[in-house]
Amino acid sequence: MALARPCAVASMHGISGVSHGVEPAHIAGSSRPFATLSSKQTPSTACSSTSLRAEMHWGSNRPTVRTEVSCNLNNSGREHGHRKRDRKESAARQRLRVSFKSVDAPPSASFSSDANESRVTKRRNEDGSDATELGLVVGEMEGAVLGGSYGSNGYGDLRSNAPRGAIAGARSMTLSDADERKGSLSKLAQRPTLPHRERAKRKSNREDRPKENISPEVKALNKLIAHAETAEEILTLYEKNGSEYNGINLCTTFHRLSKKMQGASREERERCRADPRTRRLALQLEEHVEHFDTQALSNIAWAHGKLRHGSRQLIARVGVAAVPLVEEFHAQEVASLLWAVAREWTRALRRAPPGLQPPPWQTELLETFAAEVAIRLDQGQYLPRNFHATIWAYATCDHCDRGFLTAMAYAVVDHAEELPSHTLANVAWAYAKLAFPAPHMYAAVLDAVQRRGLVHLAPLDISHLLWAMARFDMRDRPQLLTALSRVSVRKLAHFTPQALSNTAWAHARLEHHHAELFEALVPHVLASLPQFSPQALANLSWAFAACRHDSPELFDAIAKEATSRIGEFSEVGLAGLATAYANIGRPAPELFSALEDVAEAQLETMIPRTLANTAWALVVAGRIRPELFAKMRARMVVSGPYSPALLSQLFQVDLALQYEAPEVKTDLSSSGDVDRYLEVLWLSGSLRGSAAKCWNQAKHLNERHVSAFQADVSNTLMAMGIEHRCEYDEEEFSIDIALLGPRVAIEVDGPLHYTVNTLQPVGATKFKRRLLQRLGWKVLPVPFFEYNTYAPLHTKVAFMEAKLRPLLTSLRDSMALRAPGGAPGGMPGGALEEEGEEEE
Repeated sequence: MALARPCAVASMHGISGVSHGVEPAHIAGSSRPFATLSSKQTPSTACSSTSLRAEMHWGSNRPTVRTEVSCNLNNSGREHGHRKRDRKESAARQRLRVSFKSVDAPPSASFSSDANESRVTKRRNEDGSDATELGLVVGEMEGAVLGGSYGSNGYGDLRSNAPRGAIAGARSMTLSDADERKGSLSKLAQRPTLPHRERAKRKSNREDRPKENISPEVKALNKLIAHAETAEEILTLYEKNGSEYNGINLCTTFHRLSKKMQGASREERERCRADPRTRRLALQLEEHVEHFDTQALSNIAWAHGKLRHGSRQLIARVGVAAVPLVEEFHAQEVASLLWAVAREWTRALRRAPPGLQPPPWQTELLETFAAEVAIRLDQGQYLPRNFHATIWAYATCDHCDRGFLTAMAYAVVDHAEELPSHTLANVAWAYAKLAFPAPHMYAAVLDAVQRRGLVHLAPLDISHLLWAMARFDMRDRPQLLTALSRVSVRKLAHFTPQALSNTAWAHARLEHHHAELFEALVPHVLASLPQFSPQALANLSWAFAACRHDSPELFDAIAKEATSRIGEFSEVGLAGLATAYANIGRPAPELFSALEDVAEAQLETMIPRTLANTAWALVVAGRIRPELFAKMRARMVVSGPYSPALLSQLFQVDLALQYEAPEVKTDLSSSGDVDRYLEVLWLSGSLRGSAAKCWNQAKHLNERHVSAFQADVSNTLMAMGIEHRCEYDEEEFSIDIALLGPRVAIEVDGPLHYTVNTLQPVGATKFKRRLLQRLGWKVLPVPFFEYNTYAPLHTKVAFMEAKLRPLLTSLRDSMALRAPGGAPGGMPGGALEEEGEEEE
């Protein structure tokens, strides 16, 4: 059973006693909890009193738990019945937390509150079950707020805001099965703020930390730094008075330097970073990090994230110093710190070789702050404006904390209508990058964005939404996909190269080919092709090939660019590039030549997937270099394991080598005494046997049927009196329509065999025709876009006669023109028969 948050239905009875709420809806026979709140307000000149009654209903199979909550609301913050205009709404509210416990749970109960006074009394309900009354006396407050969530441990917290005496209903959200299996919500509900001993230890550490002395001289220096108008003035002040700076002055200098360089050119920023005074400042600042409070730590991290004028060692020290102070950070300081750590991590990834692992301090910081933010989110104490930077940081660092992500998902659903579209798109991207399933959150995000109108979305937001939808295979929103495609066409001029690549990739992954978009992509890609990363080039070419959208100009340009940068591609990127060109059927001799050279050099380190993909792409493209495939065969024998799809590819490679390059032998020169064993293993052993078995299983699983198009062509041939066989098996191939006498293979090719815009045969179709010709068949393609232009039967007969005439030189000697008893329907054999008689 999926866990569910309590659904709150509230009503408010004002002075007149008129109900302004809605009545609770019973869920008959359901075990999901839901709650009912009601309140009554009594007028008073100095204060007002609101009584809340909360009931938790567990369905017909669980008893009802009732809890009475009384709140006295002091409205001293009002003037003439209105809140003071300069008082922020968030400052005027106080939050109460009430825990509900079912009667079949242990009798102990815990209550927590930020109220000034509390009163807990036990009572017995009419049905005999125990209940608890909790009275709370609250100071300056506009309404009553109950907060929390429901977990499988039996406890449930109900959240509801009550501005100006009204009780607002909470949203209902059911977790997905994946979340239920992992118990994310349950763990979050049971998670304490901090263990007692750990809290005491951190408090002791904070008390022992040395403090910076704030003297009048320090304040005077800070004032000079703050009033400096340029970065050069700041550095000049540091050069002159740096020996007198304490940690506060150093932090202010570091932060203001970054602020003044905002909007500067790249050259100016580089000069500032390379200035010896800036480097000396960063080194001096490192010695004072342990003395700083949360605001200073956050400012240092933010400044470095913007200008990068510090060092990774400085950020590491900031991260280590921040962990003991986690509970003292304000929400904005948390977001700034996490954002800066993620920025530094991305820079480290760009400079480091693949496989770099995060340092221990970074992992500890992310885990600690994830737990703290999850608790604040659950209590409604983390402002929505900080969602963007926080979730972006965790996604960028690839740090998946399920408790934090679950809490953030609920918070996003609760605030979806007020969050900016940019934040919603970023959240969707982050959850997709972390591969965290939250279907209700995705639905809330997409619904909110769609209601506001897509024309206001920024190009990056469009790309993020499409990419997230593709990652989670959201094909159930075709109207939204079409709308996003149309908006993308109008804004492509403002897309970055990465956004262009991601947009094309997302459409291909979702199998949503939007012809206008792909046509519009071409000129924008060509204009910025050198700015594409190698992986973006590979993804872009794959997307066009997967959608069967041919663009000779684009593919030729990508081939030229990729060839000049072939050494920058990863192993996976090269395999994807080769597969794309093989699928679309575009000749690119220079690119394939470069690919072969790189593949031969990297052969010993290739993983099974890239090895199978590369070999398949080369044989489909007709690029069989015997010495390379001899080494590939040897590598295929000793590598693995292979998935069924890869085994199918390997079998097609073996067929191509068997029919087109029989001279290729497995190169086992480096295998020593096991040469013969590996040779047998490849030719008749487990690898080739498994590949053949997989190929045959795939043929049998894909149930063969004669399409309407194929049946129509067959009827035309029958009207012509030509004997033929449908779905004829030849070796490992199935021929659509076979004329056995003259060995003519009629391939009835539907739309999937051709590109969507240029109607050229795709690579796999060319590959099959080529191998059938090697087996001695004359291949006759019958394209759908030619055959379907003819409607009357006699026009179809004339069309097929014209197609067959070049292949049948002597009709009567090479085939039987007419089945016994004449042509079907008594129709004559037609011009083909007459022409054959004349030739005799």
